Parts: sequence; C-alpha cells; structure tokens
Amino acid sequence: MNRMKYSKIPEALQNKIIAAAYGDASLKDKFSVLLAARKNKEIKNMFDEYKRTAATVKNIKIDECPAELSEIIKSKTGVKGEKPKGVFSDLIMIFVSKPVASMAVTGLAILLIITVLIVRPSDYYNDYSQQELTLAELQTKESLLIVSKIFNQTKNTIEEDVLTSRVAKPIQEGINYVNKILIEGEVK
Repeated sequence: MNRMKYSKIPEALQNKIIAAAYGDASLKDKFSVLLAARKNKEIKNMFDEYKRTAATVKNIKIDECPAELSEIIKSKTGVKGEKPKGVFSDLIMIFVSKPVASMAVTGLAILLIITVLIVRPSDYYNDYSQQELTLAELQTKESLLIVSKIFNQTKNTIEEDVLTSRVAKPIQEGINYVNKILIEGEVK
C-alpha cells in the first residue's frame, strides 16, 4: 500500500482505517471509520483499498515446512529439538527459580510432618443406634429436598426476571442504537 497518496488523512485515522479493514479495530473505531468513509471519498477509497488487500492476505494459504528440511536446518544451526517436560522437571524449575517460595513450601511440609507425628488424632468411636442413623438419613433427605426447591426457584427467578429485563433489554437497546447509526448516519 502506498500511504503517501493519502497524505491529507491524519496518520492516526490512517491507522484506524487499516485496523478496521483488517478486522482488528474495536467496534467504536470501526463505526468512526465507516462514518468518516461516508463523508469523505478519499477515506472511503483508502478503506476499500486496504479491505481488498486484507481479503487477499486472508486468502493466502499457509504451507508447512517439510520435516526433513526442519531437521537439516536444526542440525546446521545446532538447535536441538524440545523434549517434553515432565512434572518432576517443572517442580525442580520452581525450586531453582523461586528460592523464597521453595523455602516456604519446604518449611510448611516439615511443619506438617512434625504436626502429624506429634499430634496424633485419637480414634473416635461413636456408637449410634440404628434408629438414630435412620433419623439422620431422613433429615438429610429432607434438607436436600429443601435445597433443591430453593435452587429451582432461584433458577426460575434468574431466567424469567433477571435475564429478560436486565440483560436482554439492554442488549436489544444497544442493537437498536447501532442499527439507527447504520441506517440514519451519525446520531446527534
């Protein structure tokens, strides 16, 4: 592209035009470029030219380098192929690259081992009767039923009230606003 023939267009706008043509611009920048292109024929020509170039670039096929050629290049340059890393090598790298973190983890591990060895939990034997176990099971089922009802009510509230009025409505208003800009031009 010859940017010199578009010397009247400010460089910042030229960059926005290029980004919009290649599909890399934000929504705001795309709209500003489209509106500017409607008003200025030189901007429209530049945008169209870059858009054609972008389409051509996107149609270029990517060719893979043959494996034999890659191996020859690696052997000539002295580059060795990457070996897959394991968990053990990752752990060693963490300990080597972050000595403070490794000391903290080591300290916690030693403290945990000492705590487990010194403070042994005594074995608790609770003798529950069959009647108590049956009652506990019944209460658990009732609790889970109540929680299930609450989740269902919450799901219905979210679907019917929140998503409809607080999400879908603003999105629809935004789409209508964008359509109005595209149809009528700049909104005042």
